[in-house]
Parts: sequence; structure tokens; C-alpha cells
Amino acid sequence: NHSLNKAKEKGIEPVAIVVINPGNPTGAVLSKENIKMIIDFAKNNNLSILADEVYQENIYSKNYPFHSFAKVMEEMNEKSVPLFSFHSVSKGFFGECGHRGGYMETRNVSEEVYEQIIKLQSIGLCANTAGQIVTYAMVNPPKPNEESYDLYQREKKFILNELKEKAEILGSELSKIPGMYIKIPTGAMYAFVKFDLPPEPNINPEKMSEEERIKYESTRDNEYCLKLLEETGICVVPGSGFGQKPGTFHFRTTFLPPKDEIKILVEKIKKFYINYTSNYHKEKIRK
Repeated sequence: NHSLNKAKEKGIEPVAIVVINPGNPTGAVLSKENIKMIIDFAKNNNLSILADEVYQENIYSKNYPFHSFAKVMEEMNEKSVPLFSFHSVSKGFFGECGHRGGYMETRNVSEEVYEQIIKLQSIGLCANTAGQIVTYAMVNPPKPNEESYDLYQREKKFILNELKEKAEILGSELSKIPGMYIKIPTGAMYAFVKFDLPPEPNINPEKMSEEERIKYESTRDNEYCLKLLEETGICVVPGSGFGQKPGTFHFRTTFLPPKDEIKILVEKIKKFYINYTSNYHKEKIRK
């Protein structure tokens, strides 16, 4: 409601809510109850739902299964909330980014809107052939008793198990760094790391307006991430770009590097973080 009300105060009339599940940047998987709440919220506020579900195969815990918005909407017998669901071969365990294949599925969309979608598709070129083939393979994987079924299952299991192990390694190692906090991802391929930064002298963010505070805090986490890149070569994304809670600092990273490299990366992050925070005031005074 906060974001919706802030938009309306600025004269913006939102028409849709975008949901990424499993999540980017947090790597969290929405429960069925979460999804029902979002559907009800969309219904009560006359919003469409754009469901980005491209990481739906990347699930690392049986305690957090994937539920599609389409399935939950069917179970609720919800017929009034427009739903646009997206999937892609670029993400998930396929990782075929260069083939540019995927699909959009619509539900509860008016005939008028559907006609505009058809019109939009009609004026563009067709999808590339390789992308169409890989998309077909994604939505129609090998079935039991087919020749490639066992190989497909082995490779899928291996890739997902590797990602799960790497998520656990990254999470457990970063959690050992004083001042850094992370919940081990249960889906997708991202981790959202919360970290403490020392307060700046003579600056009180509590006395700033919301806009001033957002700008100030985005400057601080941007500076941290840029320094990390310059001094270690490690590229992370500032949390301010994802609408982090005021008064907190985060960065988004992935757990895609090989397992033996993740511990090396974490050690570099730790060394940089300790040096950055312990010398922060000295650097500011020097400037």
C-alpha cells in the first residue's frame, strides 16, 4: 500500500504490479499464502499482475516449493484479475541466454487487450528459430521411457544440486563476516546481502525527507559497491536500486562462480569490507 499511495500522491495511477518469483534480488520463494495476498491486493486495487517466473525450476528446498500465479488463481477461482505470466530459456537451469527464447501466457485478459497483443506481435519479426526450438524443449522435456529422459534428469539434478550447494556456501561464508547478514537463498540465483556502514559525522538521515534520505543512502551504497569493484574486481549491485528499507544497506550478488572460487571471493569481500569500514572516517577527513 505504501508504494501504491506514494505513486498516487505524485499523480501516477498504477495499472499493474510486477512480481518476480522466485525472487530477484533476494532469492526467496513466495508461499501460496503470499501469492493469494498479492492476488487479493491486485483485485482490491484494480491492478493487473505481471508474474516473472523465469526461475521456477531453480528451487533448492522442499520446504519452499514453487507455486505459479496461474495455478493459485485457478484454485481461488479468480476470474477478474488480469494475469501475464512470463518464462524464458535464458534463466533457470537452462541458462541459454543467447538463444532469446521464452513465452508470455495471459489469463483474464479482455478481448480488447488481447487484440492489441496480437497486433503488436503481428508487426514484428518472428522469434529466432533456435530460440523457438529451445523453448519447445523447455516446456516439453523428455518423458519417462524416452531415450534422453535419464540423461536429462541427471544433468538437471546435477546443475540444481550444484547451485544449491553454492548458495549454501555463499550464505554460510558471508554470514561469518561481522556486520554482514544474509538469508541463504531458496531459489533463483541471487543473494541479497545486508551490511552495516558507519554513520557519517554531523549527518542525521532521520531528519531528512524521504526523498532526501533515499538519495543520500543510494549515494553511500553506490560508493561502497564502486570501491569494491575498483579494489577487488568484484561486481555487485547496490541495494538502493531495489527499493531497500530506509536506514539499511544491501548489495546483490550471485552464486554462479565455481564452488572453489566462492570462498576466495568471500575472503576478498571480507578483507575489503573490514578495511573500508575501519578506515571510513579517516578517508572522509582526508578528502
